[in-house]
Amino acid sequence: MEEKKLTEKLILALAALTSWEEKAAGVPYRRAWRSYDFGALDTLAEKGFVDFSYKAKSLHLTEEGYGAGIELAEAFAQICNEGNQEPCNEAQQVKKPAGNDFPTFAELENDLYAIYARTLAKYAMSSAPRGPIPPEERPQFIPVENRKLLDDRAFRIRIDLDLEGLHSCWREILVPAACTFLDLHIVIQRIFNWYDEHLFSFTTKSRGMKLYIDEDLFIDADADCYEPEDVAIVEASTVRLGDVFGRTKTAKYSYDYGDGWEHKVKVVEIISASDTVVPQLLDGEGDAPPEDVGGPGGFEAFLKVMTDKADPEHEWMAEWAKDQMWEPFDLAEKQAELEDGFAEDRRLWLERIENGKAECL
Repeated sequence: MEEKKLTEKLILALAALTSWEEKAAGVPYRRAWRSYDFGALDTLAEKGFVDFSYKAKSLHLTEEGYGAGIELAEAFAQICNEGNQEPCNEAQQVKKPAGNDFPTFAELENDLYAIYARTLAKYAMSSAPRGPIPPEERPQFIPVENRKLLDDRAFRIRIDLDLEGLHSCWREILVPAACTFLDLHIVIQRIFNWYDEHLFSFTTKSRGMKLYIDEDLFIDADADCYEPEDVAIVEASTVRLGDVFGRTKTAKYSYDYGDGWEHKVKVVEIISASDTVVPQLLDGEGDAPPEDVGGPGGFEAFLKVMTDKADPEHEWMAEWAKDQMWEPFDLAEKQAELEDGFAEDRRLWLERIENGKAECL
């Protein structure tokens, strides 16, 4: 068996073992991070074991893919314990899921041992992979450096939610430069009908540095070990928009790493002397998805059912949407909601940070 095929099987086993359960329109399914070889994932997708969007950070394991992955993981576990057990007999072979070329346990055993031996030899001649990068070894972005004592600027910012061509969904806001990236997160949550149930981050550049602006409660060398070593990790509540925006005019806002929502943030106007003291929603169009709908693909299926009253799932889907507090976009309603709710949302977030609590609101 070729190493390529074995790689695919190992990846499927790992994806199944590290997967978690989520719900799309109330229906449970399995997701896993997509940090594996892209070629192998493409092959697994062609076989119907996984599906994913190339812009998302996670993948969906089909029912067949999850079952096959768990069976393979059990077979690999038996191989790893071979030194303490008698060789497995024919009765312990892995069942072959229909429609694929997965090997029996006996076939896996021979090929895995050969590759395992070569892998050990390879790593014996190289240094161990580097672990998490301590924050002090990363580039240091100091927000207060070059900060204006009195920054009365305001930024008109356009935010586009990437729905992968489903429809246009954007908002324009006016935000004081003294607001932090945590404040910007709070605003985005309100105007896109999110409910702060998942992790978020901003990525951008400033002063020649790459920045990963993370949730304050999750700044941790272990948690951020997947970011390249040339990226500075900073806390959202410590960085003001004015510390970054100006020369820098773009950023990416990521929310819910399972569904993989990506928002393009762009400064379209800088107002040099503004009397704006709280963020304002100026304009926008396009319905945003409900929480936990399952990414752009799940949102497309959701809209199809919601717009077809003859669909047998329409009534159930409408009830689920109500439970998710989903509603079509209404500019005036969202403007009032942001005006009325921003201060309290901000207070709750700062209270969480002070108390060191990582629970979602």
